[in-house]
Amino acid sequence: MGKLCTLQLITVALALCGWGATPLARVSSSQPFDLNGAACRLKESPPGRLFAGDIIVTCSAPATLVFRGGSRIVLEPNSEPEDLREG
Repeated sequence: MGKLCTLQLITVALALCGWGATPLARVSSSQPFDLNGAACRLKESPPGRLFAGDIIVTCSAPATLVFRGGSRIVLEPNSEPEDLREG
């Protein structure tokens, strides 16, 4: 339940932050993660940038989101939005 609430809050926060092309946050992980359905490889420089509406799915490691103001959110391994889950 905690993961579900966190993911929903992230989705709402990203949607409310604006519709411009300015990145809202950076995302990084020690292992690959999916960003909008595409695999992001580790050791990318700079870390993946998040825009309003982006969808993150973590795999075997947590991912850290760092917002412009310095706030951080850590997504647990194997996190995904509820609407992407099977069943």
